[in-house]
Amino acid sequence: MFLEDYRPIPLDRFNGQCDNQDITKVVLGCAIKAQNVRFLPDQVGTRFGTVNTMQRQEANAEVTGIDCLTVLGPTNPGEIPVLFTSLGGLRQESPSGSGALLPLAPPFPLPADAVMLSSEAENSLWMAFSDGKKGLTPPLVLNGRSRELGPAAQNPIGGLWRKDWIYLVGDVVRSPDGRWWRCLVSATTFGSVTGPAWPQYNGYFTVANNWIPSTAQDLTGGSLWEEWTPACITYLPAPDLIGSNPTVVHTVGGGTIPGGQDTYVKISFVTAASGESPRSAAWKDTASGVNDSFVFNIGTAGLFGGPRVPRWLAEINLASQLFQPVLLNIYVAAVATGRPRKRPSHNACISCPTQAIPSLLTKTQSCLRTRNSDPVSELSKPVWTSGKMTPEARLDRLERITRLIVRAGLRARHELRDHGGKINYLIDLQIHNEEHQKQNEERFAKLAESQTNLARSQANTDQRLGALIDIIRDGHNGNAGRKTDVQQ
Repeated sequence: MFLEDYRPIPLDRFNGQCDNQDITKVVLGCAIKAQNVRFLPDQVGTRFGTVNTMQRQEANAEVTGIDCLTVLGPTNPGEIPVLFTSLGGLRQESPSGSGALLPLAPPFPLPADAVMLSSEAENSLWMAFSDGKKGLTPPLVLNGRSRELGPAAQNPIGGLWRKDWIYLVGDVVRSPDGRWWRCLVSATTFGSVTGPAWPQYNGYFTVANNWIPSTAQDLTGGSLWEEWTPACITYLPAPDLIGSNPTVVHTVGGGTIPGGQDTYVKISFVTAASGESPRSAAWKDTASGVNDSFVFNIGTAGLFGGPRVPRWLAEINLASQLFQPVLLNIYVAAVATGRPRKRPSHNACISCPTQAIPSLLTKTQSCLRTRNSDPVSELSKPVWTSGKMTPEARLDRLERITRLIVRAGLRARHELRDHGGKINYLIDLQIHNEEHQKQNEERFAKLAESQTNLARSQANTDQRLGALIDIIRDGHNGNAGRKTDVQQ
């Protein structure tokens, strides 16, 4: 209401009063109709007095947003007044009408010098915080039934790092190398431009059977992340032996390995259900003396209990009630320097352990000996003996070939089913196209018939029009003759 040209009109009795206020003086969410005014039948009194409904909790803080959520239904019904201050404080009047303001705990700090825009829906209060031009934080939602305050929507799952997000516990991002990371500690502000320094290696087990995941922290936003790469595979990958920081103690004259021998070590995963994984890349060292020995540790001695593995593989051993444990096989070969390496032979064996490592939780350590020392472990028996393949090796090879044939057959069956479905889809499309073509032909025939009828109608019209023109001409000629006769 504008009162620029307002002229006072005398009244005998007051029925009400309208007051105009600048929009900057009106608190968001409120409309001031009358303030400190007392109306009587024949007079009005101003500055009648004030009544405090809510007490300010923050010094020099102005209310820049206020709303009242009305909760309907049998669960926690009632009113929840909520206000937002210029210092970034979000408070709730509890109980309603008492004037007592209690702080609400948002999942991240709210900005100062901002306004709150709110709306009610589904027994919840939806809040956005802006500087009048753009949003400053993710929207929040206050659930009226449960009284829980949280973000209105979850951040994208599995997306690349973004600097304009405030990440919360449970969010999942993807690093440039393809691994996924789950947020353990929420950020307090927007993150850095490039994100955390993602570590190169995965997690590991300690000797005390504790899983130490691979973690990264964003120093700008303060969020903490744990490697959480999902996987849905039917085979075990090859272990990352070189990336697991292997350490070797080489003792000259401390064993029985002849000088000039190149020693190779490989490891593999194995389970009773899935069989053995491909072997890792080979570690190599050369005996420089006579009767040398090597003590091989996967990782730092006394710290790591096995090779570094992703989280999904570690979960197999962490959930022992659901899965069979993953074991380790160790393979060793010693050949003359310069010759190509071969599979483990009877010329070298493992003295420790004498069977498959119980699990990834156990410290892995092996020592190379000659064939005259401890016997070869059951899971690292020689594949070749005197230049011939052993019966066990032949059986293993046949089993592997059979598995490959079965997998190829299953893959071909799946592909055939996929092709069959695609062919059926093409057939359906062709049938639909033929039906559409038939309908189009019928429409074209009707159109041609309509055009023929139109041509006939036009011809009849032309004939009638010609006849009409002739009649008009004859009429004009007859009138002219009669007029001439009268004049004569």
